[in-house]
Amino acid sequence: MIFQVTFIDNINDCTVNGHKIDKTVIIDSLNHETISELMKNNSWYGERLRYNYKNIIDVISVKYQNISHIIKSFSIENDSLIGNIEILDNKQGRMLKKFILKNKAKFKLRAILNYMESRLHIISFDWMLK
Repeated sequence: MIFQVTFIDNINDCTVNGHKIDKTVIIDSLNHETISELMKNNSWYGERLRYNYKNIIDVISVKYQNISHIIKSFSIENDSLIGNIEILDNKQGRMLKKFILKNKAKFKLRAILNYMESRLHIISFDWMLK
């Protein structure tokens, strides 16, 4: 099942780990070949937001058992980053669907900021309860 969701409410006011990220950095990162390849291969996965990252490998990994959705597309509309996601038919996906239908889910950018290159490495848009 496909749902349209808001990934970022205001792309001009986005932060990663407390650091404000310029809109052009976000757009450049979304247009990176890695993201294009993931979407082309139908493999840009998201999961329920985790707070217990143990190390950098844990941060950049999407855990198979936690996958709830596939990010299918994105666009910027009125300074919001909007996207279409496909909800998976598994435990995590059914939970996400339930919360979306009740308007209780929101999405959060998971990324790593490279300060030296002013580059954002986008991992996913994970969901959490509002």
